[in-house]
Amino acid sequence: MTLKQRIQAIDEARDEILNNLKDGIEISEYSIDGVNIKKRSPIEMIAELEKLKKTYINQISTPNSIQLIIK
Repeated sequence: MTLKQRIQAIDEARDEILNNLKDGIEISEYSIDGVNIKKRSPIEMIAELEKLKKTYINQISTPNSIQLIIK
């Protein structure tokens, strides 16, 4: 799974948690691509998913190589 797909999966998971919360169902454990997250409340779960999403976004924006020019 690519980083962009993981970010999309996190967005879908957040939406699913919110929709289930509207229906009175609380999700406290979630697994995305082998990463398991278990929290006490859906709000904590969403916060943890957002942290994971930021980590993936930072990995995308970090360059894979650095060019040094020595004069």
